[in-house]
Amino acid sequence: MKVTATIPKKIKPGKHKCHIPFKKVGWPEDHKTVIANKKAKPGDTTFNDKFYVLDGSEDAECTAEWLKDFDMKILQPMMRKKQKEFKKNPKAYENTDIFDSIQDCLMKLTDGTVQTAVKDTLANIDPATSTMKVGDVSMFENEHCKGQLLAYKEQKKLKQFQEENLYYRVLMYREVLHRIKIAMYGNDSTALNSFMELKSTIRTLKANPTTGIRQYDERKQTLQSYLPYQMWQWGDKSGQEKKPYGEEESREHLHDALTREQKEVLLKNKWEIFENPYADTISQLAALEPALVEQLQVKARLKKLEDEKEAKRTNGGKRNSDGSPKNNKGKATPGEKKECKHCGKKHAGKCWSLDKNNNSNSKNQKFHKNTGFSKAQFATMKKLMSSTKSSQRTIDTDSSSDEEDSNQYSWAKGVPQVQQMYISQAYKRDNGMDSDEEVREIPDDELKALKKKAKRASKSLGCRRK
Repeated sequence: MKVTATIPKKIKPGKHKCHIPFKKVGWPEDHKTVIANKKAKPGDTTFNDKFYVLDGSEDAECTAEWLKDFDMKILQPMMRKKQKEFKKNPKAYENTDIFDSIQDCLMKLTDGTVQTAVKDTLANIDPATSTMKVGDVSMFENEHCKGQLLAYKEQKKLKQFQEENLYYRVLMYREVLHRIKIAMYGNDSTALNSFMELKSTIRTLKANPTTGIRQYDERKQTLQSYLPYQMWQWGDKSGQEKKPYGEEESREHLHDALTREQKEVLLKNKWEIFENPYADTISQLAALEPALVEQLQVKARLKKLEDEKEAKRTNGGKRNSDGSPKNNKGKATPGEKKECKHCGKKHAGKCWSLDKNNNSNSKNQKFHKNTGFSKAQFATMKKLMSSTKSSQRTIDTDSSSDEEDSNQYSWAKGVPQVQQMYISQAYKRDNGMDSDEEVREIPDDELKALKKKAKRASKSLGCRRK
């Protein structure tokens, strides 16, 4: 059987409105505020506090902060006061001044879509206006409230239960706050489980030695304080409380949040995260941080200098299409050999095959600087070697080769005549011999070096071995 279904669109992490980010943004400076007047009875103001007005445009953290402030500063203190009245006088339910004051605060501290949600909810579940019967929980959406109300089915009228039981008021205000969350976050599965979303954020918080471990701890405690004010559909159904992370879990999170440098510092000081209380580890890291930050700053400066040096060498980090560094002149990096498109060989620098005139003055001038001869000596050497080259062309090599081999010294055997001239003159110069003296013998090591220089000289002058 073919089954068709619609795959729900996946919400990217951090994009849902119920998501609270790692870094706190806070309330806008120009956001509307009011003074909440919490009256215990007509004309009596217990305390005044400045509150932000929730209108539906706020982010998840502002919403959580508003819910926390309302619960801690208004709802809980006033309900405790009402409970004391009930203990003194069971008929204290007839005086609704405190309940009226709570509802008045709800109306003053909300606006827009949030205020509309509050009005609609109170109209349906307030004992003064509600027509519900016991067992009818259709006006409630919070699973915890539904479960608690169904336990009082023996009452015939809900109003009787509402008036005689202070606990109904607690459930009623819990439902109102639940509707406010829905107005702010929505009612999809992610919003209805914002408790788990926030726990995931807390679990993935990261510490930074530069900002300090205290900042990590403060942010974690702040986020944990928002947990009771989030929605958790499964927890409400199963009766589970929205508790923050415990000691063991906090140690695990801290271990995952620390950087490699922070863990190394603790290890050097023989401090084990899992064997010590979470608060003690925070204090230990705070004491070790100044020295660690100083070390990290030194490393950062050294890395910056190395990066600047590397950028200078590679022309600001620019790269060729093959990923190699690109210098200012478009040449290869010193020591780097690439395949030449002119000669097909791998070499660095300009290709020699581009120079058509091998006898150019530029080559000769470069060469004589490396030979040890002066300009005048090199000019004479050039003239002698050129004349030797021209005379070679007029001699029959087949007939003269035997005579040359018989009259040559051992060092000259197998060496072209042009190169012999260079070797002879260079050896005389290096050993202080007169120009008319004959060179009968040259040590092997010196001969090897002179042969190399002679070959270079003959190439520079365009001579070839025949």
